[in-house]
Amino acid sequence: EFIFDSVTLLFSKIKFIWMRKGFYLLALSFFVVACAEKVIKEPNNLIPINKMEDILYDIAIINAAKNINAELLRKNNIGVMEYVYAKYGIDSIQFADSDIYYASIPSTYEAIYTKVLDSIKIEEKTANENQKKHNDSITEAVKKSNKPPVLNK
Repeated sequence: EFIFDSVTLLFSKIKFIWMRKGFYLLALSFFVVACAEKVIKEPNNLIPINKMEDILYDIAIINAAKNINAELLRKNNIGVMEYVYAKYGIDSIQFADSDIYYASIPSTYEAIYTKVLDSIKIEEKTANENQKKHNDSITEAVKKSNKPPVLNK
């Protein structure tokens, strides 16, 4: 009877372990299928990916400018989204539908935002290089202005 109880206990533990592993495998399978499956139907007026990248880039830049000098945008009556909608010939519903659709496909959404971030980094690098050139030219001009004049013989 002791051996029978031990074997039963052993099999129940094995069964429990397999059930747990099975549960994790099942959950993993659902996750993989869910990520691969399109959860949201593609809207009829879907903004193409490259245009969506441009839109999100502009929104990021304008929002950064707004954080630096909100008064200038307010004084000129510039609304961030209204400007973007007009520039790209879209409306808020088309933008929202496209954004939700792309967000429902995590790998695509991540790729879009990665491209936007890469574009911002390139722009930042260019701006820093231009600022350095500007500062260097000012420094050089100051150095030249402090030199005594060269006399012609």
